[in-house]
Amino acid sequence: MMWPYTGSLYGVPAGVFYSFPVICKPGSYEVVKGLAIDDFSRGKMDATGAELAEELALANQLLNTASVATCRTAPRMAADKAALVRGGPRLGGPSVC
Repeated sequence: MMWPYTGSLYGVPAGVFYSFPVICKPGSYEVVKGLAIDDFSRGKMDATGAELAEELALANQLLNTASVATCRTAPRMAADKAALVRGGPRLGGPSVC
């Protein structure tokens, strides 16, 4: 089962999507807790958790950047589209929110 976990079960960083062993029952499921993790597996789990946390941070950074870029370019894009529909030249130039 995979979902964004907010605790530190098995040492997984908070907020990432991570697979856990689960017990499924009709209408519910429960994460299996307390499994023994050997050193090899711990190393792989830690590396995966760190990679997922890094990817989450990068995605959040890109989304924040994209929001600013969209905010600044959307009015210009709308003006350019209107100009092209009228058969005129693109307006270009920067615009801000």
